[in-house]
Amino acid sequence: MMGAISLLIFFTTGGIAAFTLIGTIANIPIVCFFTSIACMLLVSKVHKLGTFFIMGFINVLPGLTAANLAGLILSAIGWGIADLFASLKN
Repeated sequence: MMGAISLLIFFTTGGIAAFTLIGTIANIPIVCFFTSIACMLLVSKVHKLGTFFIMGFINVLPGLTAANLAGLILSAIGWGIADLFASLKN
C-alpha cells in the first residue's frame, strides 16, 4: 500500500515539476523529497533492513525513462543510508 501511495506522489509531483525549468533538470531530487516524507512516516512502524532501500529504488525506477541513470544511482545510495538509519532504531 505504501509503495502505491509513494508512486502516486512520485507521478503527481513529477508531473507538476516537469512544467518548470528547474523541475526538468532536477525532477528526481524534487520527487524524492516529497516521497521520502511519506516513507519516513513509515519508519516508526517498519524496522526491517532493506525495506526502504527496495521501496525507494522501485520508486525512482521511472527515472530511467528519462535516461537519468546518475539520479537513480544517487537516489539508491540515499535510500540505502535511510534504510540503515531506520534499521538502527531496533
